[in-house]
Amino acid sequence: MPVQPAAQPGAVQPAELRTRLPPKPAPAPPSKQLNSGDLICGQCGEGNEPVRKFCSRCGQSLATATVASTPWYRRIIPRRKPKVLAAGERPRGRAGAGVDFGAVLRIVRNVVLVLILVGGIVYGAVPPVRDAVNSQVNTVVQSFNGTTGTPVPLQASSVQASSAAPGHNGDRATDAYINTYWAAPLAQDPHPKLAVGFPQAANVTAILFISGDADNYRAEPRPKLVHIVFSNGGSQDVTLADTNKQQTFTLSGANGITGVTIQIMSVYTSTSGNAVSITDIEFFAKH
Repeated sequence: MPVQPAAQPGAVQPAELRTRLPPKPAPAPPSKQLNSGDLICGQCGEGNEPVRKFCSRCGQSLATATVASTPWYRRIIPRRKPKVLAAGERPRGRAGAGVDFGAVLRIVRNVVLVLILVGGIVYGAVPPVRDAVNSQVNTVVQSFNGTTGTPVPLQASSVQASSAAPGHNGDRATDAYINTYWAAPLAQDPHPKLAVGFPQAANVTAILFISGDADNYRAEPRPKLVHIVFSNGGSQDVTLADTNKQQTFTLSGANGITGVTIQIMSVYTSTSGNAVSITDIEFFAKH
């Protein structure tokens, strides 16, 4: 039998003499849900009980297997332990199986999260909803602070406007007369302010507005979005309807304040005038 000559260094081996290593199979998904402490086979990806030494699917040694861990969200949800059957007892069928409380809790949790998310979006995007929520929260807070009771009118001790048209100074809005009004030219002051002081600290719970020119309601622009800043650092936005009827809003967090600053952020426009007007602003407090 002829002797095969030795291969020279760097020479290409014949195809029949070269050996090929079979490709390593990619790990398949585990055939069951992994529990904390399960051993994940590095060869086939199967999950095995911690007491096993070799993989139940491929027989590979589990000496270097990865240990499965429980996600954080599953740690806070209690899970039912598997029922231990007594001798001679058969497991119930699917129709008689107990309620999976873990699944129920997950569904309830997801529903609550969705409701909170939707509620937050609605609260931020719909001013009437925001005002109604603030009103309810204010009622609860006041019940704890001992400020419940019948609100009483609170007179202003000082009024200063950032701008005013001749004859329509800022104090015309707080004089309790409905035939006078404060008017601020928007061309010179796009977001006019009205700073109102009180004679003493008070728990202000409500504010009343009557918008527009007292003589001709639609002759001048009317306030729409109003930003109210309290002397204690709190603030609140209210959205007025385009009407000459009185509108009352509940204030939240205006406890122990000595004044407020009312700033007009947007208006309902007029085809003839350019001075935003407010006929009346009143405050109410509880003791």
